[in-house]
Amino acid sequence: MVPVTYRYLTCNEIHNLLDNASYCLLGLSYNADDNSSSTRSSSSFTRSSSSSSRSSSSSSGSRDVDPRDNQPYVVPMCYCYTESDGEYTFTLYTYNEGMKWEFLESNPKICLEFNWRNPDGVKSVIAMGRAEIHHSDTCVRTGKKLKRIVLRTRNVTGRKYYNLNNLR
Repeated sequence: MVPVTYRYLTCNEIHNLLDNASYCLLGLSYNADDNSSSTRSSSSFTRSSSSSSRSSSSSSGSRDVDPRDNQPYVVPMCYCYTESDGEYTFTLYTYNEGMKWEFLESNPKICLEFNWRNPDGVKSVIAMGRAEIHHSDTCVRTGKKLKRIVLRTRNVTGRKYYNLNNLR
């Protein structure tokens, strides 16, 4: 097995990646300790009677597996950020609906991942912390209510992973 080669990013490299990445991945984890399966609200999840069959409703938005059963959930999101004295503030806008709200209500700890690929490897930045939820305006295009997910953190790190094919 070939070891992975990487180095930590400088602050300037982290800012450059955050300025140029087109989106981030929002990582969420459901806290089943606070919301047992017997008290879950009904949603668009269905379970197959056998693992080899798919329910006919899966093409209409239902899923065969409930991601709240010890399953992480990752959502691509648009973002903006500011940084002052080493504290980053990330802001993500989203509609006031969907599975991410169930996850955030049960566990406000989140992770944001940003990456940038180039010919000699991949740069990745991770930010972790506790989300703050703020009510926002109405979307002009759709008329739906928006919420802001805000993460204020100093827990931001970055790495550059080198393309091992180029190192040989």
